[in-house]
Amino acid sequence: YYKRNYCRENTTVVIVGDVTADNAAAGVEKYFSSVPHGNPAPSPGEPVPGPCDSFTERRDVNDAYIKMSMPGVGLSHPDHPALSMLGIILGEGQCGRFFRRIQCPGISNSIGFHASPMKDAGLLSLSATCQPSRVSELEDAVTDELEKLKKEPPGEAELDRAKKTVTAFSVYDRETFADR
Repeated sequence: YYKRNYCRENTTVVIVGDVTADNAAAGVEKYFSSVPHGNPAPSPGEPVPGPCDSFTERRDVNDAYIKMSMPGVGLSHPDHPALSMLGIILGEGQCGRFFRRIQCPGISNSIGFHASPMKDAGLLSLSATCQPSRVSELEDAVTDELEKLKKEPPGEAELDRAKKTVTAFSVYDRETFADR
């Protein structure tokens, strides 16, 4: 396992800061030239979706916790940008469709949707909480919203809001503790 996976072909080096390309190359050569070449196993690729499955565990709790997931796509997949925008349109904050159409009317106490891409595959996930008596209503409302999405694609206002959110996240991600 070690020889197959800890090799040059699986190594990524990220260099940040006030450094020239020549100095960076020299540092990589100095510190990583001893890493052997290998023959890593091929990537498993995207998973093939299986049948829908679910389970329910009943307990005496104040809130029911719901998680719905399905396979997504990898970072290099051409649908990745669109699914990331969809995650924002459906579940990002108080402007998301799920918040406005499911949480605001009181069906859920909290709800969010997120696209999580990885190298070769990804996951689309919905997380929500609601009163235990409203689980079926919540599941139906989510299904209805996804069906509406097929008939009612995002308009210009939703797309603009999602683009601004992506830009804001990018700016916030670059902020350091010292900048705050």
